[in-house]
Amino acid sequence: VAGEANTAFFTCSGADFIEVFGGSGPKRVRELFAEARAAAPCVVFIDEIDAIGSRNSGRTMGGGSSEENRTINQLLAELDGLMSKEAIVVVAATNYPEAIDKALLREGRFDRKVNIPMPDSQARQELFEFYLNRVVTGDPNCKPKIMKMKERKVDEKGNPVTPAPASKEPEPTVPITIVKGVDNKVHAKTLADRTPGVSPAQIATIVNEAALAAAVKDEAVITLPYLQEGIDDVLIGKRHRQRMSDDSLRRTAYHECGHAIMAWLSPLQKDVIKISIIPRGRAGGYTQQVQDEAQEPQTDTFLFSQLGVLLGGRVAERLLMGDISTGALDDLQRATKIAVDKILAYGMGKNAGQLAFKPNERNDGRAWMAYSEELHSKVEAEARDLVNKAYEHTLKTLGGKSAELKKLADLLLERKEVAKSDIVAILGERPAGSK
Repeated sequence: VAGEANTAFFTCSGADFIEVFGGSGPKRVRELFAEARAAAPCVVFIDEIDAIGSRNSGRTMGGGSSEENRTINQLLAELDGLMSKEAIVVVAATNYPEAIDKALLREGRFDRKVNIPMPDSQARQELFEFYLNRVVTGDPNCKPKIMKMKERKVDEKGNPVTPAPASKEPEPTVPITIVKGVDNKVHAKTLADRTPGVSPAQIATIVNEAALAAAVKDEAVITLPYLQEGIDDVLIGKRHRQRMSDDSLRRTAYHECGHAIMAWLSPLQKDVIKISIIPRGRAGGYTQQVQDEAQEPQTDTFLFSQLGVLLGGRVAERLLMGDISTGALDDLQRATKIAVDKILAYGMGKNAGQLAFKPNERNDGRAWMAYSEELHSKVEAEARDLVNKAYEHTLKTLGGKSAELKKLADLLLERKEVAKSDIVAILGERPAGSK
């Protein structure tokens, strides 16, 4: 904004105003706005304003005014003292808008609230294309920046020698490897389709991880497989060495294939694009589905199908291994949350009716419940019945596909990763009307 308006620009963080010594925070606020008035017209940017703009963190045990409260009061006074003829624009940013004091959000202070969502598909495609053009992918439009490190010179005793000032050398150039048929626009479209909901910083990191991986392998260009691997590295975790026994690895393969088949056979679920038993981060294996571009309303039928997908891993273990394991812990926790939220939060249950209770994530225990003990008991029973019905449905579905389940798991054990084309070859095309 300041650049386009050709005006002075002041920037600071909310934490810059917090100090141990009393009165230093308000003083720094006064100094900032005094400098801004002297340089007007100008733009003042305060990042992470929740560090000083929240009353919740500034209360003392005695109820007195703390340093944070004095700082925010001074900020309010400075904002109220700004006149339109002074031409000072104050911009602030935060990741926690709900924590900002209401007095800061009133008209005359911060008048306009701008919510910046994550980039959509078109924006992600443009971001990927921008970052891909800064590395070598084989596209003729690539213009990578080459950084030349200065040579450190020392004398006979090992002391650094200050080099004499030299004329500015032209930036070094490097021949760009061109691969016929490679187009960054096509790569960007492919990568954007796989990354809904990611931030611009994550997109930059994905391309950087792919560049590092290609450099380690001494590759001349960054190919699409490296970029696809970069997505998994950033969103799931870096791959590491396999330490599981053969029996545990087979159990993991059955578990992930159970998830994949339940998602594949449900027309309400998104496409399964990869199954892997390569350990990444804290996951021993994972089943990857196409993510939603936006948060869409979820129907009763969809929630039931989601329960089936989550329970598919445990059911597959019981069918093919004869017993179950602790590997389904996260799946069961998520299934329980879906079942309880469906009844309490979404009003889709029989006992709570059309009532909806806000989930209390900070304070657990009976004393913090917004509903009665009697309703809580009924909700637990109804949620248990719902999960049991989903389990029986999953058991029946996978029981009829046991041969395909074993065949897909054997292929997964052989290759460690299987793609959508491999799943189609074993299970056939998805049901009509699938997403």
